[in-house]
Order: sequence, then structure tokens, then C-alpha cells
Amino acid sequence: MHFDFCILNLSEAMDPITEMFNRIKNAQAVGKKTVEVNFSNLKEAVAEILKKEGFIVDCKKRGRQPHQFIKMVLSYGKDKLPALEGFKRVSKPGQRIYKKTVHSFPS
Repeated sequence: MHFDFCILNLSEAMDPITEMFNRIKNAQAVGKKTVEVNFSNLKEAVAEILKKEGFIVDCKKRGRQPHQFIKMVLSYGKDKLPALEGFKRVSKPGQRIYKKTVHSFPS
């Protein structure tokens, strides 16, 4: 009898953005300077926003397809507390929550 096993990262398959934030939170909890997450265009866009808002120092896409990843340099305050602390995902794949926006985006 022959069995093939496939190891699947279920946390990322279910909600990749929450998985990304959990990796950042866990890396900051132990004082790491950098963290790596699997690449996707959405994660790259979120990382760029985090960089723009000062929650991370830098982010770069690394590796070659299909093994690309995003390497983020984490930001800490003067008292060495993490810049990103206490986040909550409001809209989830199983429960979408919509709000009006004050920003208008070009089409």
C-alpha cells in the first residue's frame, strides 16, 4: 500500500493577512529584527502600507518563483516596545464587514 502525504499550512490557506500579522507579532515578542512571510501581491501591498505608516522600517521581495517571500525589518520604539501592537482583524473571509470610506480612489 502506498500513501502520499501533503503538508499544508492551514493558517495561511485560511487567512493569509492574519497569518502575516501573527508572524510579525510573534517576531516582535521575541525581539527579532526581521521577519519573513510568503509572497503575495496582497501581502506586499499591506507591507508597503505598514512601511509608509511607520510600523515597519523596510520591506523587500526576495527569492525566485515559486519560492518568493517578503522580508520585513521590524520597527521598535525608543523603549524597545514594538511599533505594531494590539491589532484586530475586523473583516474576515467568513464574515465581511463593510464601512463607508472618506477616501476616494481613482478608477
